[in-house]
Amino acid sequence: GCRRWIVDQLDTYRKSVSKTFVEVIIDKPEIIRTHLQLSQKLSAAPSEQQLKAFIDTRKACNRHYTTIQTNDSSEDDLCYVKVINFDTTIAHKMSGFFRQRLMNILTVANPKPRTFYLSRHGYSEYNVQSKLGGNPPLSQ
Repeated sequence: GCRRWIVDQLDTYRKSVSKTFVEVIIDKPEIIRTHLQLSQKLSAAPSEQQLKAFIDTRKACNRHYTTIQTNDSSEDDLCYVKVINFDTTIAHKMSGFFRQRLMNILTVANPKPRTFYLSRHGYSEYNVQSKLGGNPPLSQ
């Protein structure tokens, strides 16, 4: 397949190149909808027609794409990570600093919107006196 060709081409030029394949599979409609909202910066939710067009395009592309083979041994020599719907991760031969760092980033990546609350602590007696530390009472 294509991954084998990439490995062969890289090995032709330089044997010592580290090769790591990353595959992200998303097939849940709610995640696809969120992706459309974020990537197209739509002010409103994407229409069903836009969602269907996106899914149809993906289906057409998938006819020419072969997912990383985890069920047979044809790609056991490859180093890869496969993320499925942001809740399942399959890693193979992911050792070393860079690959572990990549794994950290991929496992915490999640497109779900989050709410962050920022608060400022109260002004304490020590703040008034320009002191640090301790457990002073709050100022008036």
